[in-house]
Amino acid sequence: MKSYWRLGRSCEELSRNTITKMITAIDDKKLNALINKAMEIDTTYKEVNFKNYFFINCPADIT
Repeated sequence: MKSYWRLGRSCEELSRNTITKMITAIDDKKLNALINKAMEIDTTYKEVNFKNYFFINCPADIT
């Protein structure tokens, strides 16, 4: 919560934001299969945990 105050915003103002998973078009099982396939095709590919990717949707009046 302290970080909200450092941003100069009230908790009420920031509560209008929504946090959403970035990858929603495919389920986790399919995503894991694609990651495994990428690692098989390219041995230099570094696995990324896409399940930890989110985006924050802010109303236009919050800058």
